[in-house]
Amino acid sequence: MKKIYFTIVMLALSICSVSGMSNRFSDDAKSRIETEIKISTGGLDVDRSISLYTIEAFLFPATGIVEVNLSDIGMAEVYVVDSNNQIVDYDSVNTDIPSSVYLSTNGSGNYYVVIVSATHYAEGAFAI
Repeated sequence: MKKIYFTIVMLALSICSVSGMSNRFSDDAKSRIETEIKISTGGLDVDRSISLYTIEAFLFPATGIVEVNLSDIGMAEVYVVDSNNQIVDYDSVNTDIPSSVYLSTNGSGNYYVVIVSATHYAEGAFAI
C-alpha cells in the first residue's frame, strides 16, 4: 500500500513540475521585436475615427521563430530578411480577422521583419 501511495504522490509531483516549467519557458522564451510603423493613406481620404489595428512581432530566440500578430490592416505580406537582404521566409495573410504568422530564420545572425499592406508598413530589426 505504501508503494502505491508513494507512486501516486511522485506522479502528481512530476506532473505539476512539468506543467509549471512549460508555463515558465513559454513566458520567458518570447521577446518583443520593436517595430517602426508608418501609415499611408494611398491617396484616399483619411478616416477620422481611431484605428484599432494591431501590428506586433515577437522572437523566440531558442527556436529562431518569429511570431507576427496582425489585425485590421487588410491583405498583408510578412517577410523575414537577413543581413544580406535575402528573403529567408515569407507569408501573406488577410488580416480582416486577427491573424498570427510564424516565420523561421536561418539560425544566428541579424535579421529584419518587414510587414507591408496597402495602408501600413512596419519593420523591426533583431538578432539571434
